[in-house]
Amino acid sequence: MPKQLSLFALLKRGTNTSSTPNPTDTPTTASSQNVSSGQSDDSDTDAATRPVPVHVVPDSGSASPILTSDGQLPEIRQPVLKDYPRNKHKRKFRPAWYSEFPWLEYSVELDKAFCYPCRIFSPNSNEPAFTRTGFDNWHLANGKTNGSFQRHEKSSSHMEASALLHDRKLRDSTTTNISDLMFKKDPEHLIWLEHVFTVICYLVAEGAPLRGDIELTKFKNSEIGGGRFLNTFSNLLFRLNSNLEEISKRLPENAKYTSPTMQHEVIDVLGTIVKNKIVEECKQSGIFSVSMDGTEDSSATEMEVIVLRYWSDNLDDVTEHALSMFPARDRTAKALTDNLLSELTSAGLSTDGLCSDCFDGASVMSGWKGGIQALLTSNLKRFILYVHCFNHRLYLVIKKVLVHKTPRAGDENDDEEEEVSATSNVRPEIQEFFTHVQSLYSLFKNPTIAELYGGKLTLKRLIDTRWSGHINAVKVIKECYTDILDTLKDASTNLKVKPKQRIKAQAYYKVLSSKTTIFLMHFLHDVLGTIEVATKMLQDPKEDVASSLKLLSDVRAQLKTKQDFYSVAKISTIIGTGQVTDTTSRSSITPDQPPVKRKRCIPKHLQDSVVMTQLPQFHSCDDSRNLKSLANEILDCLEEEFAERFSEENTGIWLSLKALLPSNEQHFLDPERLMPLIDYLFTVPSVAEHWKDYCSVTIKPRLSSECMIFKNLLSNHIKDLRKAKVEGDTIMLMIRYLKGHDESTCLIIRTLLKFAIIIGFSNGTTENCFSARNRIDSDYRRRLTKEFQGLMTILHFEKKLTCSITFDEFLNVWKVLKKRRLRV
Repeated sequence: MPKQLSLFALLKRGTNTSSTPNPTDTPTTASSQNVSSGQSDDSDTDAATRPVPVHVVPDSGSASPILTSDGQLPEIRQPVLKDYPRNKHKRKFRPAWYSEFPWLEYSVELDKAFCYPCRIFSPNSNEPAFTRTGFDNWHLANGKTNGSFQRHEKSSSHMEASALLHDRKLRDSTTTNISDLMFKKDPEHLIWLEHVFTVICYLVAEGAPLRGDIELTKFKNSEIGGGRFLNTFSNLLFRLNSNLEEISKRLPENAKYTSPTMQHEVIDVLGTIVKNKIVEECKQSGIFSVSMDGTEDSSATEMEVIVLRYWSDNLDDVTEHALSMFPARDRTAKALTDNLLSELTSAGLSTDGLCSDCFDGASVMSGWKGGIQALLTSNLKRFILYVHCFNHRLYLVIKKVLVHKTPRAGDENDDEEEEVSATSNVRPEIQEFFTHVQSLYSLFKNPTIAELYGGKLTLKRLIDTRWSGHINAVKVIKECYTDILDTLKDASTNLKVKPKQRIKAQAYYKVLSSKTTIFLMHFLHDVLGTIEVATKMLQDPKEDVASSLKLLSDVRAQLKTKQDFYSVAKISTIIGTGQVTDTTSRSSITPDQPPVKRKRCIPKHLQDSVVMTQLPQFHSCDDSRNLKSLANEILDCLEEEFAERFSEENTGIWLSLKALLPSNEQHFLDPERLMPLIDYLFTVPSVAEHWKDYCSVTIKPRLSSECMIFKNLLSNHIKDLRKAKVEGDTIMLMIRYLKGHDESTCLIIRTLLKFAIIIGFSNGTTENCFSARNRIDSDYRRRLTKEFQGLMTILHFEKKLTCSITFDEFLNVWKVLKKRRLRV
């Protein structure tokens, strides 16, 4: 996440407040519609004197803004055709109606009539046929006195809209608008509005709530619970700039721009600008990959987030950005697919550049027949490369071998042991170990025992959905092993501790002192720590799929070496040095000795039928050889799961990606190895357009020549590239080497390298976005719509982009969105 940004830095980053802003050239998009919390604000707007920005149905049949990109009124549509289509009543539109009703306009594509002034200034009137849906009952259109056109012309909503249109045309004739007149007449409004924008921008970027428990309407010093937005002015800005406070007193009450409606409007504009920046940068890349994942919020609503991964020419690096977050009220694969495509289309991003998708392994996502990845291929009528999230697959490997579903930690007064449902895929010793870890966490939540504990680190609980909780819990126990034992020893004899808790402390003292627990503590810390390094690297958006495959291969190789590392002698050393052998003698605990059982006598006639030896189980085995067998079995199971979960790395496309790595000396830039990747990229429309001078047959000779040329270009650097510790750095360096040459140089290789680094392979960014969502999902935002909460989450997660928005950028979009009139 980006670093914390200073409010003072944002205040210094403004424009010259004494200058008058220029007219905007930025169009209003669908995402810039205001989302309110259900509260109205009549103090900042005068609905009777401004057009309401809405969306209507144009000739194309799709929604678009009514204002043009420069904020002007669109032209009235009155086409004159040779003939008009007939409706079901065998009637048709008559162009002669244009002269009788000048406000009438006709849509050729829809074969419907609309009212021009009502469509712009009164879209929510009680006559949707003339504003949104269209009128086509031609046999009822015109009568002598009581036709539909006559009745509409006499309606109050039409007369009001016509008057507003007349006023707007008068203002346009003088080449001025309300905002320009406002700022020219009184530049203090511009100064004030810039501070309003800056404060909202800062608070939204930091994920802080704007309003508090008490909804204030005026500035009051030191008002508790009044919200950070108003209090920032009264308790901070007014103290730093007394002139600003005087400006606020001179401003009319209807032009302070501090109402909830205005706050939402500013946030909406910020969301539009951030989305436009992401989309424009993605368009420059040409190709991109998409990942989508969901999580439930506090109200059990599924919130889906869409993340784009593409090459940024501005950063000269690969980047990932969250495009949008929205509630998924329908969780079926078809609905989620429609939502994904709709979000991309509404943002102005063509799917022609979509080269891969990355989802988790849930059937609704990865289903080969009815999952999202299959439906995308079906809807776009071309194969889309699907990558099962590497982090999710790694989690499945660990979950099946090392992690079991743990019970939730009970309350501090919960004295009952919680049962753990055993899974056959996890060894009983591992289950028992993590059960003890979780129970130990619950025990140390007891206030009395927590007071006795003197360790530097707090015990961690296990998390079912994140295996990182297991490694964190093991780390704390290993680091504070002696302190935990001392605490358990003291708790078992301390009379302030409840009797049941003392008995538990004595039992856990014995468990932690056993050789099996000591060995598993060291062994799991080592194994999980090795995998944790790979997990953190996979979450880095700067990594690429080729280097990630190499990283996973290195992890597997490192895990294999641990079978030799954990020899019988090594295990004996661990359990000998790790165990506190004299703790029993130093403590006052008297271990309970089990009663001596009478030796069983087997009847003679059953001597050959009864087996008295136990099957080999290591629940409480303290023998080094048995522990060695346990370690080898766990490592073998891990290798089997790795081979199963990451088996596709031997397919054609993955082999092609490996051929782009200089470390692959045998097949580096081998044209034959690269052909599967070439064939796939020809199915991506944006790449095919880029390679329009070639085909799948003629491109092979060009590829061979480019491979030779590129090898010569890298001849002085190939040794350094092969020594690179991170393979992703080598692909990045090769892309930057080509950047210094002409665009036509190694055109195909350049595209292959960018594709290799753009392929999405991890949902790490979506997980980070969910963390930002948790900070937004607070009590102060419960009444906001889920769509608006999703917008605030994106602005908080993309705080660097949010705080980079200048006041001029905001003002250009804001002036088009609404026009205001001052009551001077």
